[in-house]
Amino acid sequence: MDWMLQKKEREKLWLNTYLLQQNTDTVAVKQVVKELGWSRYLVQSNGIDLVRDLQALQPDAPTLIAYGEHKKLFSINAALETAEHALRLHYLHQSLRNLFLNDLFFERLTSLEDFAERHNTSISTAREIKLYLAKNLAQFDISISDDLKLVGNERGVRQLGFQIVYHYYAAQEEPFPAADRPPLKAIFETFLATLPQPLPESAKLSFYYQFGIWHFRIAQGHQLHASVTDPLFRPTATLTGPVRQYTAALTDLLCKQTGLSADTLDIEIRYAMTTLVAMGFIPEATPADSATTETLATLAVFTDIIQSSYLSFFKPQEVLETTVLATIGQDLYPLHLRLLHFNQHPIDSHPNIMNAYQFYPLHTAYTLHVLRRIATRFKLSFETVYKTLFTEYLNTFIDRLPREQIFPLLTVTVDLPARASLARYTKRLLADIFGANILVTNHYTPQSDLYIADFALTADQSRPGFVWQEIPTIPQITMLYNQVHTLTIQKFEQVTGNQIERITNNQTPRA
Repeated sequence: MDWMLQKKEREKLWLNTYLLQQNTDTVAVKQVVKELGWSRYLVQSNGIDLVRDLQALQPDAPTLIAYGEHKKLFSINAALETAEHALRLHYLHQSLRNLFLNDLFFERLTSLEDFAERHNTSISTAREIKLYLAKNLAQFDISISDDLKLVGNERGVRQLGFQIVYHYYAAQEEPFPAADRPPLKAIFETFLATLPQPLPESAKLSFYYQFGIWHFRIAQGHQLHASVTDPLFRPTATLTGPVRQYTAALTDLLCKQTGLSADTLDIEIRYAMTTLVAMGFIPEATPADSATTETLATLAVFTDIIQSSYLSFFKPQEVLETTVLATIGQDLYPLHLRLLHFNQHPIDSHPNIMNAYQFYPLHTAYTLHVLRRIATRFKLSFETVYKTLFTEYLNTFIDRLPREQIFPLLTVTVDLPARASLARYTKRLLADIFGANILVTNHYTPQSDLYIADFALTADQSRPGFVWQEIPTIPQITMLYNQVHTLTIQKFEQVTGNQIERITNNQTPRA
């Protein structure tokens, strides 16, 4: 929802994110100027305002970011939890654009004069906001009607509504009109009781938002039509498994509540079930339960791209095992439905690719390799594919791909004979580096790529090592991780001939 903010607020969010990703106590202004491409004046101006905003937002908390040393350095308290989400929410709450969009979605606007009076602004400002929103919503085939309602692409309107309540309300207040809450909560709680196990609180809240937006739009007379629904699922009568069970339960609940015709009710129920599966709220759902022949064929294309990319990128001795590939396919099934169902709709996602690259460089490069092929194959913009798929693809590949098959072997010697506890701790650290394939030895040899000892074992700068005599600090652990990843990338490039893309900022990578 950052497009709802003024340019100044977006810049402060970018600066905040950049500073907190540097993994260092200080960042020079000249470094920010170079890497963000801003003028020195812009960095200093945004820096002063950002520090002031953070202090106002958390007046009793320790300072997260300070700006001193004659305006040449930012000082960062890396031990503190990032305030990025709270800062974005703070800016959204102050944004007249966001307030206008909220009023549009929940159909509270009667006139521009009404908005101007309630929010202490001018009618001309309200008119400018309406024009700005209309221009940005047009890319999603959504319009603002003469009577100040959101019309057009109904699926897009609903997804936009989810973004509004997810980002703006953030569990701090009830988003739905008071008159709608009793029937909504009654249906929601009854439907929850049909699930095989309770949802975690975060999933329950997200589920409630999706459910509530769907129910609200129907209640306001905005229904879907057969011409705008995707044929991702088979006809209702042929569904099986959990999807059939939940479809029947939801139909029973709503047929008496909405007054919709049988055909419209079926369309709405199918939309709801597709959304719930695509959002991961029914994890036991499988393609075999519900997907059409065309959907199954499309899902097979994703699988083929993952396999062929695996072979061309990692150049392993064997293909990815069928069982592993099937597990990846099931893990990503909801996500693929999300892309197919919502790919042209306003789904906000800002992957932290710098963080991903720092700790999982090869996984990150492979993920981008796969996503570029998906964008080409399905004729989608790379930005849409990247923002929709990157994070979950990366998580799945880190979890599922066999390290011993995809990464070159890195031999790390832990030579701490007089410090047994430290040695055990160090070996556990190394075992938890999922972005490398590490063989730990106790004896330093010419085959050792890296060593950790309680004194220097060699003066040869080409054979890196770390001297640890006590439990390492976070910066020391980060240095170890960085060295492991540097050596892994070097070996990988030598073995495969593939060059790994270096990620230096959080912008969307090249297509």
